[in-house]
Amino acid sequence: MTIPLTEMACDDLSQLALDLDPQDREQKKAQRVYRLNVRQIPLLRLFGFGLVLLGVLLHNLFLSHSFSWPSFVRLALIVVSYTALSWLLLSFLYARVKLFDVGVFFLVTDVFVWTVAIYFAGGEKSWLFFILMMRVADQVNTSFKRALSFAHLPVLSYGLMLLYISAVDQREISWPAEVTKMLYIYGANLYITLAARPAEQRRNKTTTAIRLARNLLLRIVEKSQQIEEAKVRLESLNRQNEIDDPNNSSTPRERVGSAHEPRTP
Repeated sequence: MTIPLTEMACDDLSQLALDLDPQDREQKKAQRVYRLNVRQIPLLRLFGFGLVLLGVLLHNLFLSHSFSWPSFVRLALIVVSYTALSWLLLSFLYARVKLFDVGVFFLVTDVFVWTVAIYFAGGEKSWLFFILMMRVADQVNTSFKRALSFAHLPVLSYGLMLLYISAVDQREISWPAEVTKMLYIYGANLYITLAARPAEQRRNKTTTAIRLARNLLLRIVEKSQQIEEAKVRLESLNRQNEIDDPNNSSTPRERVGSAHEPRTP
């Protein structure tokens, strides 16, 4: 079935005008952000913590040879309870709490729960300390400032774990070795953070281009509406002329043409 060009153009412009509406655009943006924080990220959190549990299981079985079912079950209960509670709180509080971003809050607490998993994998003896770099890696596509903020957090969390082991568990800590690990974590986080700067610059350029294109499209829509209004006014004038002069059914263009025809005596 062939669609006339004018009809197709009008449909496209009407859809375009709907997409370019500022209120509609902000509403769609809010819906995307809500869906990201309340549905997609909790699913990724569940999958990620499942991988962390699997990593602790394999680590304690084949690397440290210190696997214990009671200890692993406690860790699994902590992880499952945390993921379920965070999902529930996000569902109820994300759209209601305006004082702070609830989604970012749980991105922060994720790091501390990962540190708990490292503790159950042997603490300072665990090979899983590298998982603390994941938070910075998944924030690269947000902004440089935000990624840099998360670069400091894993070092703080790991340091608090070491203090707990030293003060509560009364285990001797090899501080030079552990400080070296913390420097590795911090250096890797900073390196990953640097990747956020060019990504943010490209994203800003894309945003600027989209904004310019949107302004141009808005002008096109406005001009098309003006043309349609002018067309309607012209047709209205033609009908009015026909009503005023019912004996002359010719169009204004035909009347102008006849006025220039030579007349015979």
